[in-house]
Amino acid sequence: MHYNYLSAIILLFFLTSCSSGPQLPVQKAEEEVTISLRDMRNLMTVHSAQAVSQSTIAFEISWAEVTQTPVLANGVCVHTTQNPTVAHTCSPAPSASGRVSLRVSGLEPGQTYYARPYITTAFETVYGGQSVVTTDEAASVRVTSSDLISYARPARSAVLRGIVTGTTTEGSLRRGFVWGSTDPLRQPEETVEIADGRPFQLPLTNLQFGIEYYFRAFAITEQGTIYGETITFVFPPYEIGDIGPAGGIIFFYDEQNRYPFTFLEAAPAGWGGLRDDLRAEFPCYNRFLDVTDFRIGAGPGNLRRLLERCANQPNNIARLVADLNIEGFSDWYIPTRAEVELMLENLYQRGNAAGLSNEFYWSSSEQDDGAAWGIFMGTGNHRLLPKWMQERVRPVRAF
Repeated sequence: MHYNYLSAIILLFFLTSCSSGPQLPVQKAEEEVTISLRDMRNLMTVHSAQAVSQSTIAFEISWAEVTQTPVLANGVCVHTTQNPTVAHTCSPAPSASGRVSLRVSGLEPGQTYYARPYITTAFETVYGGQSVVTTDEAASVRVTSSDLISYARPARSAVLRGIVTGTTTEGSLRRGFVWGSTDPLRQPEETVEIADGRPFQLPLTNLQFGIEYYFRAFAITEQGTIYGETITFVFPPYEIGDIGPAGGIIFFYDEQNRYPFTFLEAAPAGWGGLRDDLRAEFPCYNRFLDVTDFRIGAGPGNLRRLLERCANQPNNIARLVADLNIEGFSDWYIPTRAEVELMLENLYQRGNAAGLSNEFYWSSSEQDDGAAWGIFMGTGNHRLLPKWMQERVRPVRAF
């Protein structure tokens, strides 16, 4: 009995010593690898940030194309404290890359705001440089620049309208429009004053086709000059089927302002020097080029990738389209699948004023290393075609 008790004590001491000895190292799980954009803040460039009223700030911002990972969202955020984030007031951009105009409204008058552009991916949100803007002071007289009332295409004229709201003891001394083809606050082409205090209209004449115009209503009081919102328009707003600035055919008009451009124009028939559109194989038909974007407006980005990744391919149709110059316009590209669909619906199926052939047309949207999307004009059939096939191409441009 004594020996059993002593043996138990010795065994317990031995086990305790072993458990408190050096432990074998535990191998850590491999650290997760993520894609970081922190070294790519220069992807975002703020060209301008200015208050355009007591409650609105307007921005001109460019986003370069991100190729490492899909962009989930981008835009600009503002707040009254520094370094605003997506948790504050933000305005999303209509496209993941390119230069766009954005506005943030519903702000307080006479308030200083901080603004930063941002890019959100599946991994993180990255912010660009910070801008500081102060909204206009509140005033009892406000001016609203309303939209155009009417166009008169043959006379190259349009009619604008302005409304002054609110009163002061001094009243409005002068009111009218500042307008022109450049920023109206810097170099107005014309300032037109209207004396009465009712809603007023202003006829614009001798407008140039395809030019973007700016206008703002104003009221001058004893307190100073008060401006309304800046409105832009292109005269005339081309209709589908019209001849475009480059001599081609307009086949899309963005009436809802969803894209950073307003119109899509197909190149005129015979653009390649022949009566019918050129035939060509899809660039680098034995390689996957990651030009899978099929959306409206994605064509320029697809063309850039085709040029970068097929730089050494002879007889590259992408290079031919990129070097195309018609009537001084050199911003042509191969349309995406969605844009070829628009040509089918708005041109070929509506009288075919563009002279499209009753054959397959390439889009710039591929599926994999062996196939890309084409559309047959005669039937509207969408089909994945082997990239080595010789199919028609009709360049387009956005403006």
